[in-house]
Amino acid sequence: MESFEAKQSSTWRTFFTCAIPIMQRHGEEGRQAVCDALAAWGAERGSLLAKRHVEKGIKASLINFVRAHDLPARLIWPVREVEVTTTKVIVEIDETPQDEAFEDAKHSELGSLWYQHSYPAMAAAYLPGATAQWTRLRARGDETNRLELHCGEMEK
Repeated sequence: MESFEAKQSSTWRTFFTCAIPIMQRHGEEGRQAVCDALAAWGAERGSLLAKRHVEKGIKASLINFVRAHDLPARLIWPVREVEVTTTKVIVEIDETPQDEAFEDAKHSELGSLWYQHSYPAMAAAYLPGATAQWTRLRARGDETNRLELHCGEMEK
């Protein structure tokens, strides 16, 4: 059975190599299909993260979505916590391997799609009622990535 890390690497490679031709060949319809696929993947990842947290006795919360995230890339991202409350978490991430790959390939728009469509679905599936928005993205020309998470409920 394929390891979790290998599955994530495979997902990343598939997205990176397939999204460009899909959007080039199918225009706006292709772009929407890519966005829908990213949202579906994000929702699946959020559900799996919630399940892992339950199994480990970790309470689902906005801060645990950030601090106890299980994506391999998260383990090496330099995350700076800007604001942390029970209903709001804002973090900044100055660089990620994904950002570098998108920039090197001259396809920063893929980074924007990746973050903007997968993370909102991931957060909502992890903690119902949670929202996630990237208010800054290097892929859009910002100096840093800034993720803002909100939830009206204290905890799940």
